Amino acid sequence: MVVKMVLWDNDGVLMDTEGLFMLSNKQVLSQHGIELTQEEFCDVNLTQGRSVLELISRGDEAKLDELRAQRDELYSQLLSGSDCRIPGMLDVVKAVGKTCRMAIVTSSKRNHFELMHKSSGIVEHMEFCLASGDYPRSKPHPDPYLEAMRRAACSPDECLVVEDSPRGMQAAVAAGIRCVVIPNPLVADRAWEEATRVVRTPQELLASLQEIILAASNS
Repeated sequence: MVVKMVLWDNDGVLMDTEGLFMLSNKQVLSQHGIELTQEEFCDVNLTQGRSVLELISRGDEAKLDELRAQRDELYSQLLSGSDCRIPGMLDVVKAVGKTCRMAIVTSSKRNHFELMHKSSGIVEHMEFCLASGDYPRSKPHPDPYLEAMRRAACSPDECLVVEDSPRGMQAAVAAGIRCVVIPNPLVADRAWEEATRVVRTPQELLASLQEIILAASNS
């Protein structure tokens, strides 16, 4: 079946932000006497799809909300002072957009998403962008991609996802969509058995997407 829609993850695929997000969490946890390791962040946030702030909130939702507010303020400050663009990705987006509709499906909050994309040149190529709050449950649940398919009026076979993390891949697979993975350096050594393809550079990503899209159109 023809690929009509490419659904892009944002953080780690289009924008190099995972390190900044980890740093903002690390700073908040440090204020409470906990030193966050990269391994913990990768396991809890990028694989399980949970928050490392739960290490100190321990089921207290009010406390978790307070910690998130502190983290979000720090993250906004970091984003405001950073150029998060990943070299080569804008060219990939432009090339893919010549043959397919596209959208971004992110777990980021809308205000953070807009901060990082204020001069990226990427969003203008998208049909729509889904952020946290636009669907019931975040990745690794399938909800973000199910909502994207609903808005695009496309079936799973008509879509293709680009992800960089285990939780993102799990969300795509759970929604029944093929997933091309360009691993985030923080989780590059993880297993990607459920991925349709695994690539390492924007150039490899473009070649793989074009090959899959062409093969689908000829099937």
